[in-house]
Amino acid sequence: MKKFILLTSVLLTAPLSAGNVSAQCVATQDCKTLGYTETSCESGGVKCPFGNYWACPSSSSSKGVLGKCTGYAKNCQIGWLLNSDGTCTANKTTGKTPIGVIVYISLRGCGQALTATPVATGLPWAIEDATYGSNSITVGSFADRGNYQDFFNHYDGYEDTLKIISKGDSNTFPAAWATVNYAPSEAPNTKGKWFLPAVGTLENVNLNLSAVNEGIKKMNGTEIKDVSPIWSSSEQTTSSVWVLTNYSFAENGIYNFRKERTDLETRAAIEF
Repeated sequence: MKKFILLTSVLLTAPLSAGNVSAQCVATQDCKTLGYTETSCESGGVKCPFGNYWACPSSSSSKGVLGKCTGYAKNCQIGWLLNSDGTCTANKTTGKTPIGVIVYISLRGCGQALTATPVATGLPWAIEDATYGSNSITVGSFADRGNYQDFFNHYDGYEDTLKIISKGDSNTFPAAWATVNYAPSEAPNTKGKWFLPAVGTLENVNLNLSAVNEGIKKMNGTEIKDVSPIWSSSEQTTSSVWVLTNYSFAENGIYNFRKERTDLETRAAIEF
């Protein structure tokens, strides 16, 4: 409890720290930047003064919560397996069923895992009619920047995916809906918690490709190499999306494809 009280005091006083006032004028209005990242807390917490987000006590549990950051992922490593009970293990373990390979862990201990096989192939990100005019979708403040380097710190594929599906049904935005409707048979209660991975997450996959593929092999999945590119949740423009690809002209594995293409994989990610 003392550790949580200390965290709370730091979060509330951070905007007043000497030497940083001018640099933090915008950041201090952003709840997630300040560490208020949860939409609710099960056992108390501190509400962000600038929005509807909370800072929750760090988890001391021996397992994570599928679909929610609790800090448990700090006990895991990239390439390890996320199991249906919320635990992570380096290898397949008797009595546990892996549902994904861990591909991202934040400094706060928030993790994301990716399915070992595509949840769909041949689906467009959006039909052509949804890339122009009043039906076009723009995701957050990251759209239309044009340079993939702006996306390296963007990992919130869940929020992006919610914005995408709010714009149309599965006929209009097939890839995003395929992830939202996905749930492994071993964890049916996770339906609605899976999402298209953000481009920052996929860039992290590329940086840790050997470890990720080792995890995929342990699940008898489809390795991420010499395969179709993979959709992200992150747009480049209203007509194109950033993808993970092994194409020689891609930088750090990231390139942009038109939304209506049908030669890509759709893999789902989940937070824990």
